[in-house]
Amino acid sequence: MNTPFVSIVVPAYNDQKNIEVCINSLKKQDYPKDGYEIIVVDNNSKDNTAEVIKKQQVIYILEDKIQTSYAARNRGIRESRGDILAFTDSDCIADKKWITSGVAALKNKKIGGVGGKVVAFNPVNYIEIYQAEKDIFGQEKFLRETNRLKRNGRIVTCNAFYKKELFKKVGLFEPALISGGDHDFSIRVQKDTDYLLQYEPKAIIYHKHRTNLKSFWKQYYKYGLGRIYLAKAHKNDQFLKNIEYGYLRQIYWYSKNVWQDVKDAVDLIVTPNTYCGKKKYKKLQQKFLDVTSKTAYLLGQIESSFRHRTPYFDTIF
Repeated sequence: MNTPFVSIVVPAYNDQKNIEVCINSLKKQDYPKDGYEIIVVDNNSKDNTAEVIKKQQVIYILEDKIQTSYAARNRGIRESRGDILAFTDSDCIADKKWITSGVAALKNKKIGGVGGKVVAFNPVNYIEIYQAEKDIFGQEKFLRETNRLKRNGRIVTCNAFYKKELFKKVGLFEPALISGGDHDFSIRVQKDTDYLLQYEPKAIIYHKHRTNLKSFWKQYYKYGLGRIYLAKAHKNDQFLKNIEYGYLRQIYWYSKNVWQDVKDAVDLIVTPNTYCGKKKYKKLQQKFLDVTSKTAYLLGQIESSFRHRTPYFDTIF
């Protein structure tokens, strides 16, 4: 059987507690051992991440020029030998059939990129459970048929497979982006080539979700930071239309949405017999995290608007 050579690229930053488990899962793949390489790119970590990686008999690369995961992935791409590039993150664990399943989906000549299934790894506290129930990295919804027909599908880089030739045709990831670079690349593939993107549920990655409020806030704040760039790059007509509205109109409507969640939380507290006991407590936790994530996202977009000197607006991709 013809098995294409696969290069797995894993960016890592200050993740000494997770990176060894991630690498071990990649070493245990059922794909031929001489059919893939593991490239771990240290994005200038300040802890012992580099030392842990160097002990694992994988390819270690240091990216210390640009401090973003996309710059780290680009460095791995440049050093790779594979015909297929597979991407995951240092806080992920790969199912043993991950490579086999992703590669099998790419045998279709029309498919250029594959997004696999992302499963929450052992969610315990209310923040992890919230993200698992929201299915925040659920690629099936990102790659629905309607998105594919509009050529607006999205593959997240914690579980992605791409034919290497695509990076020669459309360029690498945008290295300056803190968030949204995976979405940006997915759109460029669909706009600039004839390839389609596909969801493959058999290619499974287990993702360790954010465990505390600080990291949860930062995650959604970063999502907001990436939106202005995506709008300018890929939604020109909608972008120009929204610029006419200026800052205040869009801020007003998004803030109103956040305020509605706050009111819903207050109603849960003051209204008797709506929910009882643990069910009511869980509902309050969910509403609290709804408000937290939306507020962080809003503030990230506002900061991004100032960085790009562009009026803030909310847009859906």
